[in-house]
Amino acid sequence: MTVPDISKILNKAKEVYDATHEQWLNSDVVGINITLYYPPRFEECPNCEFAAYGDGTSTVYKAGGPAPYTLGNCPLCGSASCKKEVEVTEVIKLRIYSIDSTSFTRSTMKKLGISIDQPQGELLTIGRISDLPKIKGCNYAVFYSDQEDKVGSLRYKLSTEPTPHGFGKDKYFYCFWNRV
Repeated sequence: MTVPDISKILNKAKEVYDATHEQWLNSDVVGINITLYYPPRFEECPNCEFAAYGDGTSTVYKAGGPAPYTLGNCPLCGSASCKKEVEVTEVIKLRIYSIDSTSFTRSTMKKLGISIDQPQGELLTIGRISDLPKIKGCNYAVFYSDQEDKVGSLRYKLSTEPTPHGFGKDKYFYCFWNRV
C-alpha cells in the first residue's frame, strides 16, 4: 500500500493559517498596539556646551538654544555633560491572551504555565517573527498603549524566551510577559 502525498494539503493549511493570523494581527479587534521602550540614547544637547574655562565639567548656554540660563546645569538636559537623554519607543501589534481577555479557564492557563495567582499577572502574546528582534531588545512594553487614558499604564517585562509558533515556525512567535 502506498502512502498518499499530502504535501499540497499541508501547504494549503499553512497558507490559510498564516493568512488568518495576519488578519488577526492587522485587525483593531484582535491586534493590540504595544509600545516598546528601548534603552535610551544620548544626543548632543542643543542648549548648552562645555565652558571654555574651568575643570571641563561646567556648561554654558549655547547661543540660539531654546532655554537660556546663566548659572548651574542646563535646564534642558539637566546635566553637566551636554548630553540629553532621548526616550526610544516603537509601536507594534501583538495578540494578547490573559484570564481577563479570553475564555481560557484557570486550568488551561495553568497548563500553559501562566501564573493566575497575581492580579493582572502574566500575559501570553503572539506576534510576527519580524518583530522578534524588537521584542528581545526592549527594556519593557506598555500594553494597550493607545488606551492609557482608560486603562492606565500597563507595563510588562518579557518573562520567557520567545518561541517560534505556527505551521513551519517561520512567521510567528509567542512569549510571556510579567507585570512590573
